[in-house]
Amino acid sequence: MAGFRVTGAITTIKDLKKHLDYISRDGTLVLHARDHEQVVGRDEIRQRAEDWRDDKFDFFERRSRIAYSMVLSMPAGSSRQAVFDAGLDFAHSHLDRSAFLVAQHDDAPHPHLHVCLRAQADDGSSIQFGPSDLHRLRGAFAEHLKERGVAATDAPRWARGVVEKPLAPSVHLMEREHLDGLAPEPRYVEADINEAFAIVRGDDCAKRPWEQRIRLTQQAVRDRYLQIADDLERLGGDEDRTLADQVRGFVADMPAVLTRRERRVEEARTMEASRSIIERHRGVDMEREL
Repeated sequence: MAGFRVTGAITTIKDLKKHLDYISRDGTLVLHARDHEQVVGRDEIRQRAEDWRDDKFDFFERRSRIAYSMVLSMPAGSSRQAVFDAGLDFAHSHLDRSAFLVAQHDDAPHPHLHVCLRAQADDGSSIQFGPSDLHRLRGAFAEHLKERGVAATDAPRWARGVVEKPLAPSVHLMEREHLDGLAPEPRYVEADINEAFAIVRGDDCAKRPWEQRIRLTQQAVRDRYLQIADDLERLGGDEDRTLADQVRGFVADMPAVLTRRERRVEEARTMEASRSIIERHRGVDMEREL
């Protein structure tokens, strides 16, 4: 699956510099610019942020967006070089209305690139993305990958059975700063854990209808795939039966229908069960001592 996401809009120069620090690993990684120049070093990278603000009639004093953050990704096992080449060509071919900076990250199992795109086009207009734009760009990235021999599709998450949304780069940044000892644990982590344990203990009985809708949608998607497999098998040909088996295998390999919150609840339930077992054993040991 070719991953293309606009992960956020950056609205201040301070946030832009912070984001560029993040994707460049504080200036240690090369950023690739639209003019094919390689931008290296924290000072030079931050100067690009200043250039984006100062150009064209105080643009950023009058509008809300300075830049967009984007992520291009492929699953683990994909060729990192092919993904990088495809992503850079994609940026030059489809994001060239405005200045951009591209960084490749190799610190995760799945190859991915970060793109920071200036929100003002060269003609002074504001760049915006609607649902149709995102679908078109995801498909374009997939085509660049296919040209390099990487099997890629532009199917959306729901069609692949994926429920849990990926974390935004800003969240990754907070977690990285915490792990590096530069910031406290993000408050949302403790809040999520407390919520999960409250649900397990029965203290939180709030209804969450969107989770039921997700399950119903996923069940309909999977049922439809299986219906297609049955239809293929009824055709009777060897290739049709082989394809039917592949479709069924695809459905069997789909991930569990769990949101991030539901996954935390499952983890909390397991921890509570383990704690209960330990407490029971401790009680037995104390009785023996008496």
